[in-house]
Amino acid sequence: MYLFSIKNNTASSDIVIIRILFALAATLSFLQIDKYGVWALIIGTALGLISFFVKHIIYRFKIPTYLFLITGVLILCIITQIIWFIFLLPLHWLLIKYLGSDTVISIDDEKVNIQKPVSSKNFTWQELDYIVLKDGLLSIGLINNHFIQAEVNTDIDEQKFNDYCVRHLPNKN
Repeated sequence: MYLFSIKNNTASSDIVIIRILFALAATLSFLQIDKYGVWALIIGTALGLISFFVKHIIYRFKIPTYLFLITGVLILCIITQIIWFIFLLPLHWLLIKYLGSDTVISIDDEKVNIQKPVSSKNFTWQELDYIVLKDGLLSIGLINNHFIQAEVNTDIDEQKFNDYCVRHLPNKN
């Protein structure tokens, strides 16, 4: 049996969420210039700059992203004076926990299983035209002309794996 996890090359969603929180707080601060005057302008400008440079600030000063998330939610609660923004953080973490898990491809003697965070697909060897692993890129061709390709984390011998797959493919024997 072979087990692969697909490389996650996407940017951290935390950075995007932090930017949105600080940009929203900056915008709402600017909207309150009539009420708070120059302080709203100063705070809004500072929050806008933090929003723009958040990735640089996090990596340069080695600040954990969860601290920025908590700070952004608290600032948003203070500026809007709406307490339900506090529920954004646990909701974000729940979504990351359930939807942010890795996609795993398992290949055994009976089937090929692609387990995604919210779904799973099974393919029997009779449904497959080819499976090739080359330079960390797994390519799966189906007989219905569908094609699946993913960059995978692996340290297995590619030649052994490819030989294993050729032995199991019905039309390659």
